[in-house]
Amino acid sequence: MGRLSDGSDIDPRAIAFEAQMPAGLARMVYWPAGEGPGFRFAVESRNKAGWNRFLMHTYRPQAAT
Repeated sequence: MGRLSDGSDIDPRAIAFEAQMPAGLARMVYWPAGEGPGFRFAVESRNKAGWNRFLMHTYRPQAAT
């Protein structure tokens, strides 16, 4: 089961969730994508040196056509 955790090492406004997985501790983090609308999403695993990011997406609204 996951829990809310601290993601302030990425951004002070980040929302993070941690869960113990079979391979170890993992977290998902969401934070604003700089100026304007949009957000970033990352998945990381914990190792001895800190967090290891292995997935990152940036989401922005699509312009109207």
